[in-house]
Amino acid sequence: KRRRRKWSDMIKKLEKFHRKYGHSFVTLEHDEPELLEWTKLLRNNYRHQVRQHLQQQQDNEETDSTIKNNSTKRHFLSEEKLNALQQIDFVWDVQQFLWLRRFDELCMFRAKYGHTDVPIDCAEFPKLGVWLSNQKREYRFLIKEQKRTHDIENNVENSNGSNTRRSTTLTSGRLEALLSVVDVTRWAEKSHASAWQKRYGELRDFYDSYGHSNVPQDYSQNFALGQWVMNQRTEYKRYLAGRTTCLDIERIEMLTKVEFCWDSQVYKWYSQLERLKAHQREHGHVNISKKDDKNYDLRLWVIRQRQHYNKLLRLRKILEETDELPSLSGKLSPLTHERIKALEEVPEFEWSSSRSYFSPTEGPSSEEWAELFEKIREKGKDAELEPKKNRFEDDIEKEWTDEEDLIQLWNMEDE
Repeated sequence: KRRRRKWSDMIKKLEKFHRKYGHSFVTLEHDEPELLEWTKLLRNNYRHQVRQHLQQQQDNEETDSTIKNNSTKRHFLSEEKLNALQQIDFVWDVQQFLWLRRFDELCMFRAKYGHTDVPIDCAEFPKLGVWLSNQKREYRFLIKEQKRTHDIENNVENSNGSNTRRSTTLTSGRLEALLSVVDVTRWAEKSHASAWQKRYGELRDFYDSYGHSNVPQDYSQNFALGQWVMNQRTEYKRYLAGRTTCLDIERIEMLTKVEFCWDSQVYKWYSQLERLKAHQREHGHVNISKKDDKNYDLRLWVIRQRQHYNKLLRLRKILEETDELPSLSGKLSPLTHERIKALEEVPEFEWSSSRSYFSPTEGPSSEEWAELFEKIREKGKDAELEPKKNRFEDDIEKEWTDEEDLIQLWNMEDE
């Protein structure tokens, strides 16, 4: 009796819901938690019976509501209850119901605007743009599977080596419905060309505005453009390796015209340079504080550029004084003439971190420096203790006797 009363109460609520909304698909948006749970239970417990019922109708067999599953005991609705649900168009297949709802929206969009090019952010039909994009993807997948099947039947080797397979959600019925309102043959090939041209146009606008094409990867004003620029560098590596890529000679030449940076290391260097310029514009100087956690990596980058510059000065002096090339360990300095010029064009930038410093050609001599360090060492001696060591003897396996080395040590602003 409780079950019959429960059924009677809930079916009345669902009929009322159907009269109000024109359908029987209850969701969270309708604020009917009890009715929502009841409809979910109906679908989970009796969907198998409805499928059998439909299959028997297709096979012209007599409907039998008492069909039992051989492996498990299952519940079955009476014909009376099935008919009651059928009269209010109860939704047994949620995915099909939602697909048909979006399809109806597509028909309304076409009737109103005369085309089916629905934007992703369509305000009138918020979910239609994404749904239509999914249908295009499914159609391309359907064509791909048909070609795969054709190749297998004709013993043609799979060119991409992929064996992954899945079933498409675009059934024959859905495809027939789409064909009635859309020319789906346009979906066969994804328009990479138009998408690439669109991003390239955005890159040209960026180049015209800033004078370079080094778009940051996390560019806040156009995140997609930053990702696209990064992908072009990856595609360029694939091109050089002779692999399949979206880049060709024509596109490479187009990117070169906007001074596109193909090397990621070069890109990172100039990205740091742009950060340094931004810091100078904001604070009026390029002396980044040790307490500035946000720009800690930028401060280290500036220090490295000064170290590279000092190394170049030493090498130049050695070359001027001797005819022999110095022994070099590792790579040559990454600080090219163009980079030196770019840094010197930054206002307030100096190659020394201190404004009061000695140039390599001025200041105390080596003997004077050595005498100073010796006095410092003697100052720390005690008759009963061992002499203090120069702290640098433990860390650095060389003597700081060269004038430029000592000047560099002094300018490091360290203890």
